Amino acid sequence: MNTNMVMYIILIVIVLFALYMETRDNNCKTLFGPWNSKECTGEGMPWSGTKPHEDDSCSTLLNKVDRAGTSIGRFILWRRSLITAFLCTLIVYALIIRVFPVWQQFYITVIGMYAIIYFIGEYYNYHIYNRFEENVTKGSDILREKCNL
Repeated sequence: MNTNMVMYIILIVIVLFALYMETRDNNCKTLFGPWNSKECTGEGMPWSGTKPHEDDSCSTLLNKVDRAGTSIGRFILWRRSLITAFLCTLIVYALIIRVFPVWQQFYITVIGMYAIIYFIGEYYNYHIYNRFEENVTKGSDILREKCNL
């Protein structure tokens, strides 16, 4: 097995691990454990505990709204960026350029796309979604104050 193949396999293993962790994060309340447990109900870690119930108290509902409103900041951006960068690089080389490069060129392209995707995501998290989270938190605080909770 040559170096080119080994380096591609290493990158694929890393991306598959990130994909596995992203899937667990979005579907399970814990990162490790059996898939068919009651921990994997489709309620992922970023928004776990936010589903409202009829018998919830006002205070509990406000806490759930707070948690749901800040769930965007709990997503793991580097994993999504890596998966997306890998897929975009694969599409560019396979469909557009139609030449599969040596591993160094592929890695550099993945890293470049990763940086672009990651920093765009960080920009939106900080400048856009942060405002939303602040508004949700402020609204919940005002409701708590007005309702004496």
